[in-house]
Amino acid sequence: MKELLKKMFPFLKNIKKNYYIRKKLKEIYKEYKSNWIESSTTQNTIGYKIILDEHALEKGMTSKNPRFFGIQKVNNIMKYIMLYENENYEKDFAYNLGISILKEYCKYYEDHNWINRDEYLKVKEFINKRSTNIVAGSYLINKETFINDSKIDYDKFLSSRHSFREFDKKRISSEDMKKAVSMAMKTPTACNRQMCKIYFINSKDKCAELFKYSHGLTGFNNDTVNMIIVTYDISSLCFAEEIQQGMFNAGLFSMNLVNALHSLGIGSCFLEYSNSIKEEAEEKELLNIPINEKIAVVLAAGYYPEVSRIPYSTRKPIDEIYRER
Repeated sequence: MKELLKKMFPFLKNIKKNYYIRKKLKEIYKEYKSNWIESSTTQNTIGYKIILDEHALEKGMTSKNPRFFGIQKVNNIMKYIMLYENENYEKDFAYNLGISILKEYCKYYEDHNWINRDEYLKVKEFINKRSTNIVAGSYLINKETFINDSKIDYDKFLSSRHSFREFDKKRISSEDMKKAVSMAMKTPTACNRQMCKIYFINSKDKCAELFKYSHGLTGFNNDTVNMIIVTYDISSLCFAEEIQQGMFNAGLFSMNLVNALHSLGIGSCFLEYSNSIKEEAEEKELLNIPINEKIAVVLAAGYYPEVSRIPYSTRKPIDEIYRER
């Protein structure tokens, strides 16, 4: 009967499909709305607010035309720092970054002899009672420095990396993984929010549990696979229009991560992640991933074997990709 109905009314399939798409989008939007930056005043969201305003002040300090600026943003940061202190929150990276940028803000005003301004006097009094070792603000760099530092055969490096599905039996060391993540952390992020988190699953047993949630594992030797999950924090997003910002940032981070792994002799392969919200919730519970984080990218990885056969994965001609207007 089902087959007969499908033949008679083929459009019913699309109606059902569209219904599930709309349902999933509503669930995702609900999830975002209850967690993003304006929805709560947790330590997490306050920290992201400090980072956002701090980076705006940093950009102001790079202007070639110095002027009074950032009065509302320094007031915000002082308010957020006091919230940290009043709520006895841990004095984390965001808290210390906020203090650092306020110190730099005062120095900026001192360098331009604006020390009689009300905003300067207010901030100066505030930071005199607080200290930090974190660096913020801006600095000068010569063209020669970054040109010399960038002199590598990047085309050769990119051409040497391929998606691998066979790996050495040795498990990836925590030291190599941390080194790769440290390199990937140089990836640009929206307003320096640094919303991505990395979960490295090195245990064979836990990897085996994750296989049922992972698509695209065909051809892998599951005994040698290490799993890496990249998430992004919904709490860092400001409003509905930023709903795709998390995926965008996670994608940038993940590409730099696989290149960093490659530089350490570690192969990797991106796995498809289009799981249902229910499956994602189960996976997050298994790995103890907080509710405010979304899984964006799943990687299979491992040290390169001595010899491996890989597909050519031939690229299109550049004329089919490149356009000038």
